[in-house]
Amino acid sequence: MFRVDYPTKVYESQGVRRLTREIRNLLANPGATLVVLGDIGAGKTTAAFHALGPAEQDGSEIIWVQHPDREHLGISTIMSAIIRSLGEAPRRDIDVRTEQLRRLLGTKSQDHSICLVVDDAHALPRATLRAFKRLLELNFGLRKGLFSLCLIGTYELEAKLTTIPEKFWRCRFFELKPLTQEEAKNYIQWVAQWGSIPLEESSIIYLARQTQNPLALASFVSSLQDHAERLGEKKISIEMTKTYTSNILRRHIEFSNFSQREIATHLGWSVTKTNRVLKGDYPNASEAQQQIIQKLAALREKKTEMAGAK
Repeated sequence: MFRVDYPTKVYESQGVRRLTREIRNLLANPGATLVVLGDIGAGKTTAAFHALGPAEQDGSEIIWVQHPDREHLGISTIMSAIIRSLGEAPRRDIDVRTEQLRRLLGTKSQDHSICLVVDDAHALPRATLRAFKRLLELNFGLRKGLFSLCLIGTYELEAKLTTIPEKFWRCRFFELKPLTQEEAKNYIQWVAQWGSIPLEESSIIYLARQTQNPLALASFVSSLQDHAERLGEKKISIEMTKTYTSNILRRHIEFSNFSQREIATHLGWSVTKTNRVLKGDYPNASEAQQQIIQKLAALREKKTEMAGAK
């Protein structure tokens, strides 16, 4: 059995609680498919671990596909992974292996639920996504639907599935949205308390306005702690936080090979406004900084497309 080593400490946002309920419902419905969507860093995998760990302790068989090359991951390899997880060596002949899989799933699922989980599923080939339909239709006697399937990925996964209607219409979709600003504030406090990080309240409020992405927030807090230790500061003040986040944004601009003047031109801002936004002393600076980040991403994508066209 593949053990789900789920985190012992997880911030239970409203989205995480909702996903936990969705996964419990999935485990109770063999043959069903749950597609978990969200931005990179939204906490999809962590939330799934959080929900699946206790389920496994209660007897569910959780098979987590561990394969670094998702782009070339075929259904045959996945079938072999399931067979190994259920305690046997996969047969070489594909027809014999399919029968072996059907027998194992049918026998094991009589006593407890089985769930196959694929992380970064947006990288899977369309042929593999299409083949999941046939795999979920394996029967054992009069029973059909011997296991459930959980696919975790970015919105690219949904786009791929729309091109496979026979699978798309059989999926239940769940979107793990960014934290609310209040949740972001509570999350930062939770991270700071867990790591004994001396964040001032004003710094917490400022960071919560910057982004509501859990991975980005945790990275900000951890980096600020290291920065404070290097400076010998016992408290992370709002001034330190603004300066540090501003420097990160400036580095983003430098790495993108755009000058502040070019960014200002693309946004229709003055250079003075752009500089104030970068310093964090402009009204609604956090929203304006997000505009810079989005514009940088759009410009990088356009530059990549132009390079590819050549």
